[in-house]
Amino acid sequence: MNYSAQDIFSTGEQFYAASIVLNKQLLVTEHFHLYIPPLNTNLALSIELYLKCLYIIDKNEYPSRNHNLGDIYSKLNEKTKTCINELYNELVLNDKDLENLESELLEIDAALNQASRSFINWRYNHENKYGSFLTGDILSLVLRYYILMNNSDWEDEKMKEFLQQYQSFVKLRDPSKPMIHQVKN
Repeated sequence: MNYSAQDIFSTGEQFYAASIVLNKQLLVTEHFHLYIPPLNTNLALSIELYLKCLYIIDKNEYPSRNHNLGDIYSKLNEKTKTCINELYNELVLNDKDLENLESELLEIDAALNQASRSFINWRYNHENKYGSFLTGDILSLVLRYYILMNNSDWEDEKMKEFLQQYQSFVKLRDPSKPMIHQVKN
């Protein structure tokens, strides 16, 4: 295989950007059913690619070719998982839209399981297997943030400009500052 963790990250960025555009479109259309399947599929794929990027960084080897995100996550270094867990829990606890949901639905394991199923279920939504994907946007944001926090030179200027256009829609994070202060602002 001839690709790097940064290559995987860059591909993940493309799917993350597509999910943002599709998510924003949900606010201005009556035909939301047209956007939800590709939104969830792109979001799940960005999560998978970010996790595989982290796997290469942590293990210095390529991950297996599977879509079980919980399995990929479980093989990350403990330090990586602890940090991602803390960032994820922090955002979930501060998200007013999620405060009435059962706590086990919001745990990172549930989010990884939902993301794993979403990639297949929403991609093949004609089979009517939809499923929920409650915190996919938060999980993708946290993984992206964690990668950039440790590899700030990987952020593409065009992606930065793109995210600035959607600043009012996406909770942008500055990797040079602790996330807790940015969430509360």
